[in-house]
Amino acid sequence: MDINKIRVKYTLALCSIAFFFIILVSMNYLLVAKTEQGLAYFGSNFNPAISAVINADRDLYQAKVAELNVLQSSPSNQKIAAFYAEYEENAKQAYDRMLLYKKLMAMYPENIRQLNRFDSAFKAWKQESDKVFALVRSNDLAGAKLQSDGASDAAFNELREFYNIAGEIADKTSSEVSEQTISSVVRSQVILTVISTVIVALTLFTGIAAPKAMADALENLSSKLKELNSGDGDLTKRIHTNRKDEIGQVANDFDELINGIAELIRSIVE
Repeated sequence: MDINKIRVKYTLALCSIAFFFIILVSMNYLLVAKTEQGLAYFGSNFNPAISAVINADRDLYQAKVAELNVLQSSPSNQKIAAFYAEYEENAKQAYDRMLLYKKLMAMYPENIRQLNRFDSAFKAWKQESDKVFALVRSNDLAGAKLQSDGASDAAFNELREFYNIAGEIADKTSSEVSEQTISSVVRSQVILTVISTVIVALTLFTGIAAPKAMADALENLSSKLKELNSGDGDLTKRIHTNRKDEIGQVANDFDELINGIAELIRSIVE
């Protein structure tokens, strides 16, 4: 393949445009896919995780409220059972929702590692809080209040700290992922802009500059041919082009033709 040929030059230019256009389309597809993936992840992971930990914290408080309500008076066994059922239901929801949160955030183990002691903290609070209900059932309200204000409350505060940490982790991680996604999109947009500029430049060159250059070369060749034709039969004149393409080949072939004619005439004269 002779790269100096006009046909080859145009083919390479058009193939380059097609190549960069394919890259542009592919990059645009990847950009859209990456953006959709980020939005989908926020919708399917971060938002549900944040919602889960908020609801879990609310359930934990409601469990604590049920514990405090059972201390307000000397309730009947039926009311104690109702308060305990409410307490158990909310405690279970607080635990289950934290497990859901950890599952949703499983892609970031280095972040949720801070919650490794959650299970032991939950078990410790549950044991201390269960003692309050046990003391109430045995009609020891004074002991139940001391237990609630003391060991149970301390275990509750320690446990709730994990819910606070979980919320902070979700906010921080979602913010970091959002920044990474935006940064990646911006980089992709810059690359797309560069590729688009290259395509425009190649298109302008192929559609305007290249045809003009070829037309100028043909006009120059035509002008030199006219000079030769007006030379009153002077067979010593030549075009002498340095072009390596088809136009240069035509000029060289014409020079060879003149050389042949000159040699023929010289041999006849001699």
